[in-house]
Amino acid sequence: MITTLNLPAPPKPESPKPAPWDELRSVFPIYLALAKHLQIEIPFPQNKRVLPDKADPQLHSQVQQWLDSMDQQVQVHQLRHLLQMTTLNASESGLRALIMRHLRKPSKSTVDRDKIDFLLVQYFALCAPAKTYHKQIELADVAQVMKPVLGEVDCSPLSWCEPLEKMIVALRSFRGLRDILKTNFIEQGRKVKEGAGGMFYDPSAMIAFVRFNFLLRRTLIELMHADLIYIRAGINHLESSGAKTVDCQTFGLSSAASTTSVASVRLLTSSWLCAPTLSAPSSTSSASPSRVRPSSRSRNKLPRLASRQTALRRALRNALPLQRQMTANSILNPAWKKSGNN
Repeated sequence: MITTLNLPAPPKPESPKPAPWDELRSVFPIYLALAKHLQIEIPFPQNKRVLPDKADPQLHSQVQQWLDSMDQQVQVHQLRHLLQMTTLNASESGLRALIMRHLRKPSKSTVDRDKIDFLLVQYFALCAPAKTYHKQIELADVAQVMKPVLGEVDCSPLSWCEPLEKMIVALRSFRGLRDILKTNFIEQGRKVKEGAGGMFYDPSAMIAFVRFNFLLRRTLIELMHADLIYIRAGINHLESSGAKTVDCQTFGLSSAASTTSVASVRLLTSSWLCAPTLSAPSSTSSASPSRVRPSSRSRNKLPRLASRQTALRRALRNALPLQRQMTANSILNPAWKKSGNN
């Protein structure tokens, strides 16, 4: 006699819920720009690229499938490059929708994690009030700004995020580019993030990473601007003393010739002044050394640019007579960076 067991069918894996249409409409222009920039085929004719306020199920599905396929193709450096080169990162609603889209994914890759990490600090830089940039930024300050994205967050420090806090404390003591270039804080921060695994998505952890990333960027750019003040003062003193060339080769800045004209050095530093711009959140706001939202494509190359600035500073120090060095140094005596800024 054979007994048949009527076993229940195994539960089907729960499929992710479709994203809200308003969210898809908010991120659609960003994905269109990415596709154009990366020369990826866009399956929507030109006259259908402005999405309607409401969509039928077919259009909703088509848009979501295309965005999902784009997520598989776009790397974090490509997203970073696009947002820095366009005004797309000036939209709070667009950034918020893009963050929520990635956070909503039931299964996140390391690429998704790095995109979220980047987008969160972009959102903070865009939305933080101006007064926040001029004060010591605490976890509660970050949590308040990130509330539209992360909701109410417990600001109690996480023990495994302690390495981030130690690096933030160290940043406060830095007074020159060489101080920060001697560290490997960028790599250390990445190791903490990679070691976190799924704990990274704890909202309390995400605000800790936003704070660390933002303060590291702010310190680096402030130090670069302070260094440029010294460099420009040094160039002015060289010109006033009648010097025509600077030995840049000894310090690794010129391989073609043993010396570089002072005029060429000035031109080079002028391009550097345009690179790590600290831009205000809108065209009507004035830029300041604490508004840390670099608007140029060079933000991702800041460490390399900082190394070149440090080398040029050494070259100028070598070229300036001792009395001139003391005069140039005195320009920075009124502390450019008040203690406690970080």
